[in-house]
Amino acid sequence: MAKSHVVIQFGSKVICIGKCGEPEPLLTHFWSPEVAFNRVIMARLFHSWFQQPLMVKSTETDVLVVENVLLPIDKKRLICQVLLENLSVANVKFVPDVLMSLVAGGLRNGIVIDWGWEHLLATPVCDLRVLEREMQVSVKGCEKLCEEIYKLVDSDVKLETLLKQAWQDGERDETIEKVRHLIDQDFIGQGESECDFDLDEYPVIQMLRKIYESLALDIRKKLTKNVIVTGLPSWSPELRSRLQDLLPHDFRIVDTQGPWVGGSLYAELLITADALQPNKSDVRSTTEQVIKNDWHLRKFEYLKK
Repeated sequence: MAKSHVVIQFGSKVICIGKCGEPEPLLTHFWSPEVAFNRVIMARLFHSWFQQPLMVKSTETDVLVVENVLLPIDKKRLICQVLLENLSVANVKFVPDVLMSLVAGGLRNGIVIDWGWEHLLATPVCDLRVLEREMQVSVKGCEKLCEEIYKLVDSDVKLETLLKQAWQDGERDETIEKVRHLIDQDFIGQGESECDFDLDEYPVIQMLRKIYESLALDIRKKLTKNVIVTGLPSWSPELRSRLQDLLPHDFRIVDTQGPWVGGSLYAELLITADALQPNKSDVRSTTEQVIKNDWHLRKFEYLKK
């Protein structure tokens, strides 16, 4: 049985890493999309991090990877190769970040809105099962938001500063008012109908409406009363508050500790479960075994049956 257990959350622009059972990651690393998921760079980073600040022996470490539900299989394979072949960790498991967001909030049902760099993603979850058919994806992620905002304002101004100014009390200049209107109308979707947008360009409210209409009647209420927001709104209280103000009354945003903390709690639960199986064989993972048992791919096996 591994002596150390590490939780890693991968994003397009950020990596969070720490030990399971901890309330927050030990390290948060920001990387540019140009160098993200480069095997050489990843191997160097993880070699360094396993020594400091984690201070663990990689060969005696189990790794839980908190992944985006849209993470391509080739990137999962790359992550496995870095961890299992370059670092020689004992085992690797993947879990979806949307489920870990719910776990961190003590929930089993809800809708997770992930405002990431590349995509805006709304994922309904029922009884800790991802309802992929009802999932909505939009290109209006943070990258698109920054692109549109910096057409209106000086690029030297930080996005966080603009978001604070957009909804602060008092008078706002004309430029900030344009930024506020842009976010409200094009990215949150205030007062707009679905026909005003292409299918891959829905803002938040229109995505939630589509999900609501596609859900079975008996699960609508228990999902819509638990809306979790991750990504940009979790970094900007002003945007999160504005999102709550504009959402239809059927939807209620709830607090959560975030997907990494959920992964930390889940990894601790796995350790407890393994401890109850003293005769369980300690078999090291291989890249092909991890990919074969991937949660996303296994559903196709069930469909074939």
